[in-house]
Amino acid sequence: MYRQDYQFGGVRFALTAEASIRTDTLLERFRVPGGKPDHQIQCRFAEQLPTPPSHSPLDTPEEKMWREDGVLCGFHNYKISHRDPLRPACWWRRQGDVTEMLWSEAFRDMLYARNVLMSADLFGILLEYGGLVLHAAYVAYQGQGILFSGPSGMGKSTQAALWEKYRGAEVINGDRTLIRRGPDGAFWAYGVCYSGTSGICKNVGTPLKALVLLAQGPENTVEPLGGLTAFRALLPRVSYRTWDTEEIKNATQILSALLTEQPVFYLTCRPDEGAVKSLEKYLWDR
Repeated sequence: MYRQDYQFGGVRFALTAEASIRTDTLLERFRVPGGKPDHQIQCRFAEQLPTPPSHSPLDTPEEKMWREDGVLCGFHNYKISHRDPLRPACWWRRQGDVTEMLWSEAFRDMLYARNVLMSADLFGILLEYGGLVLHAAYVAYQGQGILFSGPSGMGKSTQAALWEKYRGAEVINGDRTLIRRGPDGAFWAYGVCYSGTSGICKNVGTPLKALVLLAQGPENTVEPLGGLTAFRALLPRVSYRTWDTEEIKNATQILSALLTEQPVFYLTCRPDEGAVKSLEKYLWDR
């Protein structure tokens, strides 16, 4: 039996399989020595996979997901190569601290740790352990985390790069951030093994300083957002299954707790150093 261990925001995962598991450079940053896991992902192989329901709440050519007697289940179709058609790849079910995965024999020699984690719904598992994955760029500055969020194309990566250029901040992730309570009980920002097209992905955790929602404008201005306004603006940026009542409950409860403790700001900005100065002054000079 092969095993690899990873950790994201303090949540430890053990991946086990009847075949070797491949990894990659970015994911290796989250690798940890073997120990007692919080969650196990157990991979087996079969010539034929269970048949998924003909209709499910999530139903695309690549993915299906549903609940069966309260247990979350999923099914994936993948291509072995770009020219191949989609074919049944894996079936899984998650109950408690174990996700069982059954992979098609055709994929035995192509078992990648990243694909195992994402196919097993990593972000959903983290949500069960109190972690929100937010569509946000994450920079670490003076030992604290600043998150830039907003609709695609609004300038998250640009603002993160400006903080790196003008203040020497470290860009931890250009696309996704895990928010979870840290060792001191407060909310922290953590890197996670998905970075979209930014390619920036580091295993760093810091206490959360601020959540910043972005808008482009002719001037650089900062204003605080109230709880309900911030909730409505941030919830669409959270990774959760909108059809699943359990995930809706978990996501809204964690986000509500976060917003009672964490300031949220609206930054209307240009792509220049003035945006950095405006936010820095508001966060540190008040």
